Amino acid sequence: MGSFILTKVEDIIATFEITIKMSPSHFDSYRMIDYIFARDQQWDTIIEYWNAFLEQDPDHAGAYLERSGTHYHNKDFENALKDLNRSCELGNKHACKRYNGLKKKI
Repeated sequence: MGSFILTKVEDIIATFEITIKMSPSHFDSYRMIDYIFARDQQWDTIIEYWNAFLEQDPDHAGAYLERSGTHYHNKDFENALKDLNRSCELGNKHACKRYNGLKKKI
C-alpha cells in the first residue's frame, strides 16, 4: 500500500509540473508543490520551485511570502526576512506583519 501512495504523490507532482510547463506562472501549482514537498521537509527543493516562479513573475507578492515561509522552516531567517520585506514592499499587508514579528524575534 505504501508504494501505491508514493506513486500517487509522484503522479500528482508530475501533473503539477506539466501545468507549470504549460503555464510557468501558475501560482497555485507552485503552492501545491510547496505543500507536497513540505510534508517531507524538502525545503531546498521548494525554494528551487519558488525561484523558478519568481523568474517568471518577479513582482508576485504572494510568491515572496510563500518562499519566506520555506526559508523560515529551513532556519534561514535572513532570507525569510528579505522575502517578507519584498512581499511587503509589493503591497502584501500580511507579509508586513510577519516581517515586523520576525524582525523582533531575531
